[in-house]
Parts: sequence; C-alpha cells; structure tokens
Amino acid sequence: MTFDQSYIHRKEVDWSLLHEGLTIPVHLQVSFRTLLNGYERGVGRRITLLVEGQPFDAMLINQAFDREKYARHSDVVQIRFTAKSGLPQRLRQIFPSSYAYLKQERELLKGKKTFVRLPEGSREYFVLYTTQRPDVFTVEVITKSELYEANTLLAGLSEEEFERFGDFARRDDSASILTRPQLAKVRKLDRSIGEDLKILYDYRCQICGDNFGEPYEQRIVEVHHVIQFVRSMNNDYDNLMVICPNHHTVIHKTNPIFDRQALKLAYPNGYHENLKLDKHLRMCSI
Repeated sequence: MTFDQSYIHRKEVDWSLLHEGLTIPVHLQVSFRTLLNGYERGVGRRITLLVEGQPFDAMLINQAFDREKYARHSDVVQIRFTAKSGLPQRLRQIFPSSYAYLKQERELLKGKKTFVRLPEGSREYFVLYTTQRPDVFTVEVITKSELYEANTLLAGLSEEEFERFGDFARRDDSASILTRPQLAKVRKLDRSIGEDLKILYDYRCQICGDNFGEPYEQRIVEVHHVIQFVRSMNNDYDNLMVICPNHHTVIHKTNPIFDRQALKLAYPNGYHENLKLDKHLRMCSI
C-alpha cells in the first residue's frame, strides 16, 4: 500500500491550531493507522509539515494508553509545534480573519469558555495528507474565500455528476474550471476521504454487502453523499456512504430518506432497506 497523498485529517481552524497544534482521532483513517505502526506509542517523533511548499518542524506523538485496560480505545495522535518553528505565525497569516475573530471572542468571554468555534459560514480548514516519506506531511489550507468560490462553481452542477464523474471538463469546453485551485482543493479532499472509506469497507457496498468488482479484480464501489454535497459542501465522514453502482443509481433516481439512527433507507414506494455494513456512521453520530 502506498501512503503518498493519503488523507489523514481535516481540522477546522481554532485557537489551538493557530498556536500549538492539533489532535487527530485516527479510527477511520486506514492508511494513517497502518503508517503509525512504525511510531512507538508515547514517544515524540520529529516530522516536517509542508505548508504551501514551505517546511516547518513539528512533533508527532502516537498517544500511549493501557491497551489491555482500554482494548476498544482507538489511537489518538497529536501534532505539536512551537512558536520557534514559525508555523503558528504562518498559520495566523494564512487565516487572519479567523485569528481576529477567535481572539476577539476569547477576550469577550474572559476565560469563561475555553473553546470558541468559528461561525458556520466562516469556517476554514487545515487538511493533512501523507507523502512518500513517513516523516513528512503535506498541509493544504482551505480558506473561507476558497470555499465560497468552490460553492459558486458547483452551482447548477447535479449531485450525480459531481459524485460519479468529477470531470468538470465535460461541463466546460475550455476546461478552465479545472485550473481553479479553490475547487481542486475541495474535490481532492472529498475524493480522498471517500477513498479512505472504500478501503475501510474493503470495497463492499454498505447496503448489500457485495464487492461486485472482486471476481473481475476491479474496484468499482462508489461514494455517496447522504446530504447532497453541491448543497451542503459537507464531505465529512458522517455525510458519506460507500455503495455499489446499482444502489447508487437507484438512490439518485428515487431520493430515499435515510434514517441515521436505524441506518435504514426509506424509498418513496414504501420499500425499506437496512445497511448491512456500518463501520463509521453510527460511530460518527455518537
């Protein structure tokens, strides 16, 4: 398995990220979990974060805990950096409006609340990917202006076209839309999270449980957005489902209602269908 450009984590910008680092729950990141097998638990390891091509020093710590006592506890990783590395300062330059808002809110609260979240329409993101080297990671930053432009570019695009093809040249003869970095970042993130889920389910459909492409040595399972991405811009794990092409076509044609608690699809004709496989949806809803 290659780890180059494997998705690790999308971190919403907050005060902690802009000053000292982030915590990564890795129970869903299959590639990253495998890579961490070479990292001793509880021991800090020097890594390099490439932010817009610029290298910054950081520490990666695969948190230690009593695995016999907490057998069901998933790995938690921390990435820490200091002001000396220059990374906090650089991130505050990249996300100036987020930094200003968080600083103002914290001053108003005067320590009454330690965690402040950005308003829904103003959230920005720090996205982490692996590289060919286990000690070097690529960071892509997604600002609110880039999200706004990506959303504008997606306007009028059908969800089926977005999910199935992602080939925007089909809608733009000049292919100029492909050169838009705002949309490229969002599409890359969406596809990367989807590929991670496909691996998690061993390329089986969550609805029927089948790996249709297995006899042909092909991987044809697809990723479906529970709430349409072209409307929600939500590519989190809790909005994604791994399904076969047949179920994907039926869902787009019938638009069933998905019951998250029961993990059941209710179709307009009265037919109900339970998911046979679930390794992430129920966990995400906890």
